Amino acid sequence: MSFKNLYKFTIIKFINFRYRKYVHYSLLFSIILFQFLLALFIYNEFYNVNELDKINLDREKLKKAEVIIQNTSSHFSDAQNDFISFLTNKNQTTFNGFQNNMNTGLKKFDTLNNKLTGNSGFTKYFKENNKEEYKNYQIAKRKIDSLQKANPLTNTSGFDDLLDVKKFDYSQILNSVKVDTKVEVDSVKKKGFFGRLGNAISGDVEVQKEKVNIIVSMKFGKNVSSGNVQQQLGQAFNKTNEYYQEQIKNLKIKLSLNKNSETELILKSFDFLENSHTALKAINSSFVSYKDAIDKKYNKKEAETKSIRRITVFGIIILVLFVSIILIILTKLAFGYEERLLVANKTIRENLIFKDKLVSMISHEIRTPLSILSLYSIQLKNKIVDPIMKQLFESITFTTNSANLLASQILDFSKNEQKKIALKTSIFNVKNELIEVLNGLKTLVEQKENTLNIALNLPDDLNVTSDVVKMYQVFYNLIGNANKFTEKGIIDVQAKVVNVSSKIYKLEVSISDTGKGISKQDINAIFTNFYQSVAEDKVHNLGAGLGLYLCKELIELFDGEITIESKINKGTKVNFYLNFSK
Repeated sequence: MSFKNLYKFTIIKFINFRYRKYVHYSLLFSIILFQFLLALFIYNEFYNVNELDKINLDREKLKKAEVIIQNTSSHFSDAQNDFISFLTNKNQTTFNGFQNNMNTGLKKFDTLNNKLTGNSGFTKYFKENNKEEYKNYQIAKRKIDSLQKANPLTNTSGFDDLLDVKKFDYSQILNSVKVDTKVEVDSVKKKGFFGRLGNAISGDVEVQKEKVNIIVSMKFGKNVSSGNVQQQLGQAFNKTNEYYQEQIKNLKIKLSLNKNSETELILKSFDFLENSHTALKAINSSFVSYKDAIDKKYNKKEAETKSIRRITVFGIIILVLFVSIILIILTKLAFGYEERLLVANKTIRENLIFKDKLVSMISHEIRTPLSILSLYSIQLKNKIVDPIMKQLFESITFTTNSANLLASQILDFSKNEQKKIALKTSIFNVKNELIEVLNGLKTLVEQKENTLNIALNLPDDLNVTSDVVKMYQVFYNLIGNANKFTEKGIIDVQAKVVNVSSKIYKLEVSISDTGKGISKQDINAIFTNFYQSVAEDKVHNLGAGLGLYLCKELIELFDGEITIESKINKGTKVNFYLNFSK
């Protein structure tokens, strides 16, 4: 089996004309599904991507905050190391390093605190998920703020200056020194030669002695002291001793005071370090967990966005492919049906042409013998005296006229399919023509034991210019229908003329019967071509369904209008009017 035959056997066989509604429903469902996928794609690209960008912006802010946390932690660690070194060697340079690192760390901590407290998501997460850490952070933050206001890190004045002892100033004393020298000689009695020889033999020696006295004057402060060198040197040493004793006394006092200040500084510095580490640890703990939560949220949102994007794109591709296949198949089917329709249309045209020829031929062929039969029946009726036979020929005449009229209607209807029906005007007397038509119909009505009541309120000289044959057709059809659906009843015909203008007469006609009546459903469709009433299945002389349709068209040719009022088993009333030219 070839592919073409297989295609026809499977696809074309499956998508048959009987299943066309399922195919159309599938296409409609595909359109709805496409709109849904498109809406989902737009929602994803606008809403989800926007949410993803917001989360990514938070991640970027958290990365910057993470850098600040690392820098702050580094400065606090350096400050701690410098402080430990300071406690060991009491070096002012080390303490200055501690001060600088601590102040820098606190500034960065304030920056970090402002950034994180400005992040409503982090603040909410911190409060709800780490309540104990948040409480510790608040306490440590308050202590840090309190310590910063006290400014304890600027309390030292220099430990090198603390141990600096000033030298004793001797310049004033030395500049005030004055020295006076006095010589004193002892008096020895002068002896002669023999006296001196005796002393020499005895060993006594008498020597004249000289004594030198040195007086030193020195100024100590405002007091001037005088004495020998030994005394003055002793006093100078005493003053020096007193000066350095005073220096040592002051140094002891300063050491005592500095020890208290140093202790306070150490305690406050420990508070700074402890609370800063506590606050930073609390923030860092919540920050890490919050950052992980944000990263998970971002990854989840990103995966959801990509998944929706993949689903919508692949869904749209598959849907478009499916619709394309269906449209290709339907297009092939449409082309196939189009070919078949063209063939069928050609056949129908040929059949219609044949039908028109057949109807025209039959109508012409029937009208000729009917006319001859009508003519013979009239001639025989005029020659017969017997009233019963005369009435019989009148019925024959009416029947032939009715058949002739039916043939004319069929011929007119067949012509109406190709061109519009028009009035063939002639001058005639309305009252005389109506009397002739109604009297001819009276025999037909009486055959069904119905009574035809005629009330013509028309002037005798009512001559008009119009189509008398089409007027006959209107009355034949309407009274024929009333007689068809009435048994042993009454048919009333009333007519009057109204002078509309100087050029127009209006013939107003009312035809009512006491027959079966027409349902509301039938009244709405009774003027439709080839329509037959539901009640007509009980009527033996069923027509072709052209009567009222042709009547409506004929009345409209006269610029008239027709209306019907009816009730089931109560009868029917037909009102219409025809306009005639004067």
